[in-house]
Amino acid sequence: MSEYQEYFVKFHKDRLKSMNPRKPLSCNGCKGAMRFHSQDNTLMLTCGEKGVGKCGEQFTITLPEYVSYSRETTGMMNAINGKYYNDDPYDVSRYPLKAISKIAPLSKSEAHALSEQTNLVDNARKDLIELKKLYERENNLSGYVKKVQDLHGLRREVQRKRLRLMTQINKETDHIKRKELFQDYAKTSLIANEIYPLIALLEEPWNDYVNVKEGSVTKKNDTYLSQEKPKKAPKKVPKKAPKPKNKPQKPNDFPQEPVADETLDCSKFKTNKGKRCPECCSGHPERCMWVPKEGCKPK
Repeated sequence: MSEYQEYFVKFHKDRLKSMNPRKPLSCNGCKGAMRFHSQDNTLMLTCGEKGVGKCGEQFTITLPEYVSYSRETTGMMNAINGKYYNDDPYDVSRYPLKAISKIAPLSKSEAHALSEQTNLVDNARKDLIELKKLYERENNLSGYVKKVQDLHGLRREVQRKRLRLMTQINKETDHIKRKELFQDYAKTSLIANEIYPLIALLEEPWNDYVNVKEGSVTKKNDTYLSQEKPKKAPKKVPKKAPKPKNKPQKPNDFPQEPVADETLDCSKFKTNKGKRCPECCSGHPERCMWVPKEGCKPK
């Protein structure tokens, strides 16, 4: 990775991180957050402070410049051949002044226009040559030529083998040998299979955009390398709801109305020792009690 690519990737990574308002990026010792500026063909990183020294601008990235090869070559060829139109009737630069100067004398202004026209044509020719070199390098013209040669060689090889085998087949009378020759002829199709990938590569469109100026990086300071880590906010623990003092009653736990005392049958109750009593103490503790050796007595 080149220096330009390294800074380009870092600029956009930090820019994406700075979009989080909870964790703004800032340099150590700077109160302000980092700022990412994008203007025309430049990208600039500042530490957020306008102070002197290591504050302020950190680095500036100049983006590469690209031009359309087809559009630029068309304009250059028009300039070289004089094929362009100008609505100004007094602009003589659109006329072939060099050809006119050979058959008629030119005025002072026309001679000056001829000089400018000659410089324009010369510069257009030089720029066209340089642009073609860049275009060929961008699309790897040497590699393209090598693929064309490989394709031509494979086609010739397959054609020669098939012609030789077909000649042998026509001359051969032995049935077994003719069968073997036919098999060899069919095997030439395996070589032909290598032709199709080459054709697919050659049919890929060329890149019309040419890089006429490489990107660059201008480093001012390195304060941004030491970034202040954002403080983590304390986690808010949700408060638990207070437990109710009285347990909530279940639907079946409704209070029951007191039942009036009824006269109970003594035959249904027994004492702790298994003896029966006329009116059981355990059944009516509010009216009687158990007296040892005497039995149940009223209170």
